[in-house]
Amino acid sequence: MPIFRLTIILVIGIVLYPISFLVLGKTFGEVIFYRGIVHAFLIFVLQFLVGVVIINGGKSPNLIREPAFRRFLSLSLAALALSFNLTFLIVFPVTFDRSVTTYLLEELAHKKILSAEQMQSLLINDYVIDKKAVLRRMREQGLSGNVVGEGDRYTLTPQGERFIWVSRGVRWLFGIPPHEEGHFSSPQSAQE
Repeated sequence: MPIFRLTIILVIGIVLYPISFLVLGKTFGEVIFYRGIVHAFLIFVLQFLVGVVIINGGKSPNLIREPAFRRFLSLSLAALALSFNLTFLIVFPVTFDRSVTTYLLEELAHKKILSAEQMQSLLINDYVIDKKAVLRRMREQGLSGNVVGEGDRYTLTPQGERFIWVSRGVRWLFGIPPHEEGHFSSPQSAQE
């Protein structure tokens, strides 16, 4: 089997991913992360099916002519593209959507020079207050099932509590500083 065909199958899965965002838009919800997961799995299935058709055996060795091996090879390529697409989702669109750093860099690009005090003011007044960053995040977390809102008050759901427990575990495992002093513990001590 020519490497060219295998490369084409892999590229199909990677190229179709951003195209699906353009074509389907917000079809699968407003939260970019969850929408990206749905897109990734749809492309995974499509790529697997296309791969089974493209890997047809032709003049290739006998092993490639076996239908089970063609399905396995196609599944492997689709899984590789899925891994790339999920990594792309988290590194690019989700990071840019949520990144305070990206916001500040965009402001610097627009205004050219800003003091630390001006950036802090922009962050609080423009990003948090004018662009309603907190409300956007709470709405997203409500759609995710991590919080419930009543008026302007929010409460963690049991799912949200589990998310926080996992988040603390990841922070502890990778040595990421806590958000608030005194509220950080390893997953084991959080259960005690």
